[in-house]
Amino acid sequence: MQPEAVNLPITNMDLTWTQARLVERLCAEEYDQFHTWLPRAARLMQMNDMTPQQIFPVLRERADYHTRPVPTDEVCDAINLVFGTEMEASQGETKAVGFRDLHWKHKLALISQSDDWESDYTLKDVMASNLVEPRELCSIDPRNLVGLLFKNANPDEDLICVGKRKPYDTGFVNRTISLREFQEGELCPDFNLIVPNSPTQRHGFTKSKGVRSQRALESFPNRRYVVLESDIGPGTWDIQARLIKFAGKVWERDPVMVVCSGGKSLHSWFSAEGLEESRIRDFVTDMKGLFDTATLQRNQFVRLPNRKRGKKELSAGMVQAPLFIDWKALI
Repeated sequence: MQPEAVNLPITNMDLTWTQARLVERLCAEEYDQFHTWLPRAARLMQMNDMTPQQIFPVLRERADYHTRPVPTDEVCDAINLVFGTEMEASQGETKAVGFRDLHWKHKLALISQSDDWESDYTLKDVMASNLVEPRELCSIDPRNLVGLLFKNANPDEDLICVGKRKPYDTGFVNRTISLREFQEGELCPDFNLIVPNSPTQRHGFTKSKGVRSQRALESFPNRRYVVLESDIGPGTWDIQARLIKFAGKVWERDPVMVVCSGGKSLHSWFSAEGLEESRIRDFVTDMKGLFDTATLQRNQFVRLPNRKRGKKELSAGMVQAPLFIDWKALI
C-alpha cells in the first residue's frame, strides 16, 4: 500500500522559482519504499543547486508524513550519500565523511556499482558450486566436519572451543576440549556454537573483569578463519550471497564454507592464512551494517554446522545447515 502523497508548504526558504516547483513536485510524489525515495529526492535537489541546509528541512518534513517513524539519521544519510558530507541533526555544519560512516543501505547502493559486484549472483549459485548435492551436506556429522575445518591439528593436543547459550540469553556455556575429545565424545547436542579459531590453553582470564574463562580472548592469539555474518534482514539471502562474493574478490579467495544460521543470516568462513589482520579489520569495519563486526573478535562464537538452534532462541530447532563446502580446500 502506497502512502498518501502530500504537498508541503514552502516557507522560510530562499529558493528560486524552479527549485520551489521541484520541491513541490517531489513532495507530491507517491513511492513504494521511502528509503529509496530519500536519496533520489536529495540528488534531484542537489542537481538544482540546492545546498544540504536547504534540502534537509524538505526531507525532514516529508518524513514526518511517512507511515512509520523515520529517524533524523536516515534523512541525514541520504544527504551524506549525495554530497559526501555528514549533516548534523541540527541542520548545522557539515564535515567530511567516509564510506564507513554511511547507513548500510547506502553502502550497499554504492558497492553495487562496483566492478566487483555481481548483481546476478544468487544463493543458488553458491549452492551450485558444491561437488555433492547440497542436501548431502546436512548428513555430515558435525564432529567429522570440525575435523576437516581444523585439519593438520594434533587431535590430542590442539584444542577447540564450543558452547551454547544459557537460558533466557544470559550468557554462554563454554567448553574448551581437545579435538579428539570432541570427535570421540558424546557432547550434548545443545552445544551448537563454535569458535572458528584454536585456543592455546583450556582456561584464560577475561580482559575486562579478570574472570577465569574457557573462552578468554587471550587464549586465541591467532586467527584461523574469518567468519562473515551478514544479517541485513529476512528475505535477503541473494543479497547476502552477493556480499560474500564481493568479500571474496576483495580478499582474493573463495569461502571454504557457507552456513545458514538457521535464522535469517549466512555465515561465510574464509581462510585467514596470508591475510593481514589490519586488512581484515579495515574491510569488516568499513562494511559495518552489512557484516557483523562482532566476528572480528577471535573468540567470537559462530554457528556450528549441522547442529540445531536452541529451544529458547529465535527459529528454535532449525538446523544450522551448511550450504556450501569447498572440499578441495579442506581435504
